Amino acid sequence: MSTLDIFQDNESPVEYDIEDGHIFYYPYFFDKEMSDKYFSRLIEEIKWGQEYINMFGKRIAIPRETAWYGDSEKTYVYSGISNNPIEWTDMLLEIKEEVEKY
Repeated sequence: MSTLDIFQDNESPVEYDIEDGHIFYYPYFFDKEMSDKYFSRLIEEIKWGQEYINMFGKRIAIPRETAWYGDSEKTYVYSGISNNPIEWTDMLLEIKEEVEKY
């Protein structure tokens, strides 16, 4: 069995057809150094929090921490939880700008 270097230099996207659209996945979008830098900073700097939902009459913790950042008018609602976005951080804007080039 061969191993795949997940940090190899490959700019070609993998395209997936989905209902009503396409996904273009760039598995090597950032190199390993940038990926490690962003990952560490995301863990440290993002205001992660745990939400709760009501299910079958009980209040249950969602089994992961989440954070909702974005433009002020982009509220996101699911399972009765209203997520009002936190203002973009400089790091998130940096990542966003790189992604928007594609």
